[in-house]
Amino acid sequence: MKIFSNTIVRFRADYIDDDGEPAKERRYLVISVNKKRILLLKITSRFKSLFYQKCVGYDKCLDKKSYVNLNRKIIFDILSLEKNNYQKFYLCGHHSDGCVENKRFENIKNKLGKYWESEFNRDKEKILLDWSDLKDIEINSEGNYFY
Repeated sequence: MKIFSNTIVRFRADYIDDDGEPAKERRYLVISVNKKRILLLKITSRFKSLFYQKCVGYDKCLDKKSYVNLNRKIIFDILSLEKNNYQKFYLCGHHSDGCVENKRFENIKNKLGKYWESEFNRDKEKILLDWSDLKDIEINSEGNYFY
């Protein structure tokens, strides 16, 4: 399985979310991929602030108008995924050329860079995950395009 940037993935992992609660099953936008790591941003349907969120939009792999949160970088160890055959880590199977419109995706990446470069944004956190942090989910519960 090959993971590309601008792909929406779905999983549930063991970490504390930005609201102070355990993370739930959700979708993430892949920002970049290299040989060792995948950089992801959490997708949410709850709008909170233009300051640290950017609109992703709506598509078949997103059932609601959605936003990415820029204040949390999810960094995932790709080697642990490959070793475990990508179990519990689901990719959007609907789009072959990216889930988010290209111009919008580039705007998200640019805003992410500016957000993390700013000294004024203190609510920033990098969350490191690997395959052992993943939890089981019922992937077909919503009849979506993930596999």
